[in-house]
Amino acid sequence: MIWTTLVLAAALAAPDDKDKLVISNVRDTLGLMGPTRPGDKLIPGSEYYLCFDVGGVTIGDDGKVHYSVATEVTDSTGKVLIKIDPKELDAPASLGGDSIPAYVHLDVGLQSPPGQYAVKVTVVDVPSKRSAEYKQTVEVKAKEFGLVRLKTTSDQEGQLPVAVAGEGEGLWLTFGVVGFGRSDAKQPDLTFELQILDEAGKPTGGKPMTVQVNKDVPADAVLVPGQFFLSLNRSGKFTVQLTATDKVGGKTSKLAFPLNVQQSK
Repeated sequence: MIWTTLVLAAALAAPDDKDKLVISNVRDTLGLMGPTRPGDKLIPGSEYYLCFDVGGVTIGDDGKVHYSVATEVTDSTGKVLIKIDPKELDAPASLGGDSIPAYVHLDVGLQSPPGQYAVKVTVVDVPSKRSAEYKQTVEVKAKEFGLVRLKTTSDQEGQLPVAVAGEGEGLWLTFGVVGFGRSDAKQPDLTFELQILDEAGKPTGGKPMTVQVNKDVPADAVLVPGQFFLSLNRSGKFTVQLTATDKVGGKTSKLAFPLNVQQSK
């Protein structure tokens, strides 16, 4: 399958219009609850997180929102590649209101042909039967060397996403690269480099953090993972610059995103 759907979920957010179901604050993010993904194109091997808020939901006597989400992906000819029937879910709304954030998570397979794809999400508030629909076009590029699957989490395993980074906390940056070359010894020769810039655009430390991968990569591996740990020792607005270099293929891939660290109170 070219595209596969992995996760549909939701949690608490702020109030919205009570008269109708509304999908708003739609953004394509780097990992769940991560920063908005820079650029408007994906490469095969990427993850696609479409995050949004659903307003006008009904909160039951149990303090939960009962809703359903359906997802459909079509190619440029209108051919349906994925059709996921409505899946009913429950989300706690501990702080009240009538809105929840939700997301759809899709995998872009390594064999995905380049072109434009349409992602359609349909949300239904089960008690009231109100519904809302959102469509977004996603462009997939041809296969190339590149950074994919970046996420920011509080744990090394990459399971606990960080929505708001706080002063004094630690942050794990997990990612992977695809489309790399291999030497005569059947091993890649990759370098990962991480540089943090302050609000003025100046490096926050000395030399960039670097990791080299050139051995012990399985022959059938199509993705090589990487990881850095950041100690958030002070608050402020920063820019994270991640660079991956494929020395065998002579290619480089770069990714930059904002990191806002909140002051502890």
